[in-house]
Amino acid sequence: MFKKVIVLYASQLYRAAFPLLLVPLIIGMLGTERYGLVSFFTMLIMLMGLLDAGISGTFIKLIATNKNQLVNFTRVVNLFLKVFCGFVVVAGILVFIFNNYADYIANDWLKTNLSNDETIICIKLTGVILALLYLRSYLQSFVNGMERQDLIAIWSMFYTTFFYGGSYLVLVYYSNTLIAFFTSLLALAIVDIIATAGGVAYVIMMQRKTLNEYHDNNDQAVHEIISFRSVIKFSLQLSGLSMIWVIASQVDKISLSTYTDLTSYTHYQIGAQLSTVVLTLAAPLSQLLLPRMSALVKEKDHTKFVELFSLSSIGYIVCLAPLVPYMYLYGGDLISLWLKNRELGFTVNEYAKWLVSAAFFAGMMNFVFILLYSTGQLKFHFYAYALYSALTIPLTVLIAKYFGPHWSCIFYFIQTLMFMLLWGGHCVHKEMTGYVRIIPLLTMLILMVSYVAFKITQSYELFSGNKLLYILCPPIINLVIICGFIYMFKNQFLTAIHNFKIKKW
Repeated sequence: MFKKVIVLYASQLYRAAFPLLLVPLIIGMLGTERYGLVSFFTMLIMLMGLLDAGISGTFIKLIATNKNQLVNFTRVVNLFLKVFCGFVVVAGILVFIFNNYADYIANDWLKTNLSNDETIICIKLTGVILALLYLRSYLQSFVNGMERQDLIAIWSMFYTTFFYGGSYLVLVYYSNTLIAFFTSLLALAIVDIIATAGGVAYVIMMQRKTLNEYHDNNDQAVHEIISFRSVIKFSLQLSGLSMIWVIASQVDKISLSTYTDLTSYTHYQIGAQLSTVVLTLAAPLSQLLLPRMSALVKEKDHTKFVELFSLSSIGYIVCLAPLVPYMYLYGGDLISLWLKNRELGFTVNEYAKWLVSAAFFAGMMNFVFILLYSTGQLKFHFYAYALYSALTIPLTVLIAKYFGPHWSCIFYFIQTLMFMLLWGGHCVHKEMTGYVRIIPLLTMLILMVSYVAFKITQSYELFSGNKLLYILCPPIINLVIICGFIYMFKNQFLTAIHNFKIKKW
């Protein structure tokens, strides 16, 4: 388990850091407006979750809870492959839509002065790339359900290298055009789906080999009725939740893509890209917890369930909560150093500081989702999130249209924080005794200590002689202070965690 965590976080840190090194260079090669089309593409990648409709998440749980029984596992594999055929049909429709409506997207949706022919070709290429990424995402759910996230993590490091490094080399040595850039992404997408399909075939063969060696024991296991009909209720809950989440989290970017010029949209998207670093760092926890905690629920192992959930959420807060005050005090300098442009850096941080803060609280809310997902109570989360989104989505569109990107990111932060406090607090208080008394206090304490530490280093202009040290040393010092505090009171923390009690299943 520990080795897997190390692999996943090494992969995530690499995937977060490597793009940050090359994005400024790619922007320099393409220009801000042309990079806006790349930002539009990355936004569309997030929207692909709408077409998944929660089916991938359903299979993660289905595979995780049936992978150790030969008959059940075979039934799950057969069902997975049948559903994949449906995904292929949807991917084909996606390619058709982008190919036939590229002119509308280029001329009526986007506000750009780019060459019309170049934009249309890139949009058509985007349709094919998105279709392949859509199929890739579904295939990865099988590997996640088998708890072999390490395979995905290792390949993801190569994929990230080729995505950013390969495309940059194409721009430098082949052609400094958007068409060349998107063509390189298409070639990578083809390699990516082949590699992912190979990973799925590998884990299936290895698991069948293992189960065949214990066939007699597996014959005595309970053979569940496994069909899409048997899991449709859970799938509908998850699909509805996934679709609403994708729309709610992307509606600001969708609205701004048509209500603001492509340059301002690029600034906002750069800030949004920085906020995704927070979710990227939290992603390994979700990848590990979703199948593992689902299996613990089936095994009725309450003690390990509480311990894993508590330590993971505390680790998340300790490591990432300091980002909130850091971005407010040092964000402009950090982004200026990254983009090598002071004016652009502080402009982007006007959005990034709010979006990064919202991403941190959204990550905390993700633990509530994991809790309800693993215990089979997603329908309540679906109802709450549907009501929340019914209020916030139209407001987000109106704010984007009439008040622009600055107020859009502020509103996104406020609504994310309120939902986490009200609904998240209610769910955790209801499901886990003692948790709510400790975690909010710990979060507030870390936020306050971090703000004071950063304010002191900023006020006394410590390390101001070296720009890199000025940016990097304050968070390191702050982490040492927080770790020292945690170490001093570790016995009290462990006692509090042992007193957490989960609602019996």
